[in-house]
Amino acid sequence: MASTPCAVNDHRAVVDYLEHIYKNVGSGFGNDHPSGNCDSSNLQYGEVTYDGMGSVYDSFGLKPTDTFYDLGSGTAKLVLYVALRGKGTRSIGLEFGERRHALAETACKNLTAMLEKGGTTAFPALDAPCADFQVQLADITKQRYADANVVMMSNVCMDMNTQLRALDCLLKSPSMKRLVCITAMPPNARLKLVKTVRVACTWAKISSWHVYDVLPPTTSEDRRLERAKVALERRQRTTSQGVVGRSSSMPARSSTPTRSGSIPKTAVLELLVGGKAGGDSQRVSPVSNSDKAEPSSGTTSADRPPRMRRSNSNRSASLVSNVCADRKSSKGARRVAPLPCILVGA
Repeated sequence: MASTPCAVNDHRAVVDYLEHIYKNVGSGFGNDHPSGNCDSSNLQYGEVTYDGMGSVYDSFGLKPTDTFYDLGSGTAKLVLYVALRGKGTRSIGLEFGERRHALAETACKNLTAMLEKGGTTAFPALDAPCADFQVQLADITKQRYADANVVMMSNVCMDMNTQLRALDCLLKSPSMKRLVCITAMPPNARLKLVKTVRVACTWAKISSWHVYDVLPPTTSEDRRLERAKVALERRQRTTSQGVVGRSSSMPARSSTPTRSGSIPKTAVLELLVGGKAGGDSQRVSPVSNSDKAEPSSGTTSADRPPRMRRSNSNRSASLVSNVCADRKSSKGARRVAPLPCILVGA
C-alpha cells in the first residue's frame, strides 16, 4: 500500500539524487522508434533543465493524495523529480519512444537501488519518503486516466490531432483538476487558463508554460439553463433595439419581376423619349385631372384610370421603324440582325 507523504524534500537534494541516477544513463536526444502505430513525427525531443523543474513543480499545486502524470515523459527525469519531492502518492510517466522508455526504466531501477540502501554518506536519506513512481510504454491517446489529478503534457512538438485525442481522454477522468502544457491548448469550455510560468528548458533559455484548471463537466440541466439564458438575453436585446425596418430613403422593390440582365421599361422610355433620344424631347410625365379637360360624356376623371402623356412618342417610334427598314433595304451589304423595335408607352 502506497504511503501518503506530507513533507516536501528540498529541490537541491532531489537534484543531487537525479544527477547520480542519470550518471550512467544514456541521453534521450537522438533518433528513436515509436511503439505500435504512433506517429513518428511526435518523437522530437527536449528536456526541462533541473533549474526549470523547480518552477514547473510549483505550478502543479500537488496535494498529498494526488496522482501525477507526465505525457511524453522521455527518460522520466521530471517523473522521478516529482516522486522524490515527496508530495503526492504516485508519479507516472507515459512515453511511446522505445529507446527513451528503456532509458527511463534504467533510471527507475537506479533510483530503486538507492532508496533500498536507505541513504549513504554522499546521499543521505531524504526527509520525506519518495512517492511511488512508474513508467509505461504507451500511446497517450488510448489511456483512461481514471486516477489522474495533475497532468503535464509535453506538446511543444506534438501534432494537433494527438493533443485533441489525449485531451478528450483526460477530460473523461472524474478526478482531473489541473493541466500544465508547453504550448497553449485549443479553446475548450472545461479549460480555464489561470497563469503562465517561465521554465528553463533545452530548446529555449526560458519558455512560457500554460497552466489550466480543469472545470467540472456540465450536466444536461446546466446546459438547458444556459440555452434558456442565451435565448432570454437575445429576446431582451431585440426588444430594446426594436425591429429594424426598411429605411424611408430606400426605394421600394418593384412588385413586377424582371428578367435578369433586361433593361427596365422606365429606362427604355427615358432613353427613347428623354433627352438622350432627341435634344428637344420631353420625358413622360403623369397627367393630372386638372391639366386635361373633362370629356363630354357622363364619365368623370375619377372613374377612369390615370393615363400617361405621350410626348413625342410617335416621333421616337417612327425613328426606330425607319432604322429597321433601312437595314433591311440596304443592297449588297452584309446581313445584319435588325434592331429590336420597342413600343413606347405600350
